[in-house]
Amino acid sequence: MSAAKAFVAALAQTGTSLTSKDLLEQYPSTAPSTNSVPLVLEKCKFFDTFDAGPAESRASMKRKREKAEEQHGAEFVRQILSSNVHHPLKQKRSFDFRLEPEEKTKLAANGVVASHRFGFSSFGDIYYRLYSDGLLVFVTSNSILHAWHRSFDAFLVDIEENCLFPALRAILEDSLSECIAMADNVSEDHEKVIKAVKDVEIYLAMGLSLLRGKLLGGHEEMETLWSAILNERTDGIDLFSAERTVDFSQLKPRGHYTKSEPLKRYFRAMMWFGIVNLRIAGDVKQDDGLLQLLCSVILVNCLQESDRFDDVVHFDNMLSSLVAEGGYGSDSLSANEFVEFV
Repeated sequence: MSAAKAFVAALAQTGTSLTSKDLLEQYPSTAPSTNSVPLVLEKCKFFDTFDAGPAESRASMKRKREKAEEQHGAEFVRQILSSNVHHPLKQKRSFDFRLEPEEKTKLAANGVVASHRFGFSSFGDIYYRLYSDGLLVFVTSNSILHAWHRSFDAFLVDIEENCLFPALRAILEDSLSECIAMADNVSEDHEKVIKAVKDVEIYLAMGLSLLRGKLLGGHEEMETLWSAILNERTDGIDLFSAERTVDFSQLKPRGHYTKSEPLKRYFRAMMWFGIVNLRIAGDVKQDDGLLQLLCSVILVNCLQESDRFDDVVHFDNMLSSLVAEGGYGSDSLSANEFVEFV
């Protein structure tokens, strides 16, 4: 049975609704013994190697190489040292991993100690140093998961910069142009429609401005809103025919989104669309809900008339596959779901 099938079988047997109490009963923790005897570190296998200083280790290795020369000749040792193959005689202690007396006391008492003196930029760095110094390497699950997360993060950065960013830009540019054209064709007798079209225009224009990194020309009415976003203020805005208070500090890039300017702009634009959303159900007054429903219909129409609706669906599907949502837990309608709804 493969690991994947075994996991599915185990999951089916235990279920997915275990509470913390269930887990404690199923996997009870063992209370630490109050009569535990401290370890004698000097009797532990390999501790002498770990506890040896660089100078002592190099002197020991020199003696081993001299002994090898006596037994096999100097040419034998020279070939080993110049080869690309791992060999015990090639070990050279470069780093001092010895513990301080206080750290040794904790290690003897608890069987484990975390030393903050050894700071490394990655798991690979510390593993390489231990291996090249001829010390034992204990590979832990968290280091494997860290490598997986780093790989996924690098993959995500590449997808966002080279696929999602240009796709979002094209969607916003074309749908905004369609929205502006629509505003010119709305009869002056339809005040609510005029207001709704203007709200959708601001919605799209602000998203595109954030994606470009500068406020679009011809939208001076958004300068106050733009300032609130750049200064990360909590401010009240009147959009989609409803007053709402928004904490714009949420648009501050974080995580891998600080690595490049395009990623920063992409993050701000996506957060704008996530925070300032269209609310047509739930804790919304009926009149406000109808007005925001009108804005939603106009937005979908702009996407369809600009031939960008399918791109939005593709964009949404790609995001869903990246976050593995699978249709569970979302409190928002997808583009296809909304079209079916209206």
